[in-house]
Order: sequence, then structure tokens, then C-alpha cells
Amino acid sequence: FYGDGPVLARVIRTGLQTNRGALVAAILYPPPADFKFDQDSYKFIGILAVIALLGFIYTVVSKVSRGVTASYIAIKALDVITIVIPPALPAAMTVGKLYAQARLKKQQIYCINSRVINVSGSINCICFDK
Repeated sequence: FYGDGPVLARVIRTGLQTNRGALVAAILYPPPADFKFDQDSYKFIGILAVIALLGFIYTVVSKVSRGVTASYIAIKALDVITIVIPPALPAAMTVGKLYAQARLKKQQIYCINSRVINVSGSINCICFDK
């Protein structure tokens, strides 16, 4: 009401400069967080890559010294890489996150950012302010 009469207004656009707008912006566009789980995953894949490289070099050197054909060496050397670093590893991790997100949704727990699902497994205390 303005004075004694009701007010009719039309909102054309909303700004993110207000406190509520900043809250909406934080929900819609969360800042990128570098979780320890992601860092450990990259370290693990890096270690596997080093092991795969060593296996690749060993396979090439040992097969060349035996006089094996180049095509056979290439197949066996690349086979070592696919054994050490499974190509389906990222897909399997994504499927696991999607499955966890579906189970949470059945319990009416909605997760906007699926990267935090792995972190939420280590939570042992939650505090709510409202």
C-alpha cells in the first residue's frame, strides 16, 4: 500500500546487487571449489599414468630386443596403457555420482552441485542457522 491505496507494480528485471540477489546468484552460479577428493583423483590418475609410461617403455624395449614386428609391439604397448589406466574410470565415477544423486532425491534431498556428493559422505556434524 502507498498511502491508502493498493499499489500495482510490474517487475521488469531483478538485480544481483541486493542481498537476496547475491544469494540467488550464489545458488545459480556457485564459485568453483577445488575439493580434496578431486585433487586426490587427479594424483591417482597421474600415478597410474607414470606406471603406464614405465610399462609402455619396458614393453617396447623388451619386444624390440626380441625382434618382434612393429605392429605387434604397438598393440601390446597400448594394451599395457589400457590395462593400467581403465578408460571407463571417469564414466564409472560419473555413474556413481548420478546413482547417489538419484538415491538422495528419493529421500527428498536435492543436490545442486553433484561434485559435493563425495564430500558429503565424510560429514559428521551439520549446523543449521534457520
